[in-house]
Amino acid sequence: MRDEKAAFEQAREVLKELENTLRENEITNCARAVTAYELAHTALSEGRPSDAVEILLAAIEPNDPAGQYNWGSDYFNGLKVPMDYKKACWWFTKAHEQGYADATTALGYMYQEGLFVSKDYEKAYALYLEAANKGNAQAQRSLGVLLINGDGVERNPLLALEWMTKAAEAADLQAMRFLGQMLIEEDDIPKDVEKGYEWLRRAAEKGDEESVQILKDREITKI
Repeated sequence: MRDEKAAFEQAREVLKELENTLRENEITNCARAVTAYELAHTALSEGRPSDAVEILLAAIEPNDPAGQYNWGSDYFNGLKVPMDYKKACWWFTKAHEQGYADATTALGYMYQEGLFVSKDYEKAYALYLEAANKGNAQAQRSLGVLLINGDGVERNPLLALEWMTKAAEAADLQAMRFLGQMLIEEDDIPKDVEKGYEWLRRAAEKGDEESVQILKDREITKI
């Protein structure tokens, strides 16, 4: 009886999530999702919650890593569903296992920050490296941060510079700002103050408020 009640509650939760998703047209195979929604609704009304759960979970494309990543992002950020790092990790993992770089990066962040999973810088580094090698700019920037700070890995400013440059050249605003600061301030890489300010200006022009403030502060300092 307790298991049946839990299944019923789970089915209601997933049904509600699928309904919200259908409204936002976020499921790749919408026709399949609508059919699943109707079948699940019927199963619930007939007192078959376990069948409803299976139908609903099957509606989420098993080979759609982008959709799985979106579900993970919704749970991670609390968008349309309550924030739930456990569920976010589950969906990110499914997408990551299919080679989806955004999900791999998201998992890396969860390991870096210890969100649901135990904090593990080495695991985070490995995940970031996998995604970075696929061209994911956020992962490239995150690698640069770990390497410049020596967080869980041997500090390597030159390698940090390499990854941060890749991310900045891909127009990642935070990487553009970090690269600018590194070129101006970091003693363990070849400094290039002029180029550093250029990266800060480019980030500021693209709307990075922190770069705008850094430039203002440095102008005041020079005066």
